[in-house]
Amino acid sequence: MAVAILVAAAGCFAAEPSWPTVRPLRETFVVSDPARALIKTTIAGIDDGARYLFVCRTGNDESAPDVNYSGDLDCRLMDAARGEAASNFLLETDAPNVAAWYSRGRMFARDLIGDCAKYPEYGAVRHFSLRGMRLTMSFKSVRFVASTGGTSPGLASYSLELNVEPDQRATSAIAESSGYLDPHVSRPGVSRSCSVIQRGTEWKE
Repeated sequence: MAVAILVAAAGCFAAEPSWPTVRPLRETFVVSDPARALIKTTIAGIDDGARYLFVCRTGNDESAPDVNYSGDLDCRLMDAARGEAASNFLLETDAPNVAAWYSRGRMFARDLIGDCAKYPEYGAVRHFSLRGMRLTMSFKSVRFVASTGGTSPGLASYSLELNVEPDQRATSAIAESSGYLDPHVSRPGVSRSCSVIQRGTEWKE
């Protein structure tokens, strides 16, 4: 009887997902014309070919059919077998009706200036843990064009370093919470800025 009870109790705990091991990847993409930035690469499984597609486009890029991008650069991770589609594993929520561009994979020029560039997980360096891997996006060698008429500086050029390492502790199907709040999101009664680092979960169930 005691054995039966232990077996039944063990069945109450769902096993964590097991994802195929990915091959380590490190690539650097130099973007000399930010208005026309396009980045594409694949992440392979250790025992097979391309498993994930990593794509970045600008918000004004309309060349991808049926896929809308946003920001100065919008990077997404998706199933390679499906090809480029309106999906994004870098999202931190699976709530319905949340657009694929609402992830930390989206970058604006403002994110790479001053305190905002140093803000954890929303600035120049961003980490994503999911599907048995840790993916890091690092924006480097950032140059700006001079602002005019009081507008914010725009991007003149930059490079994006993509680093992917296997991490079997990352069991979520989508990106785990970064543990920090977005400094650019306004909430009633809450003041946010890049100069004040705030911990928390941006997307709450």
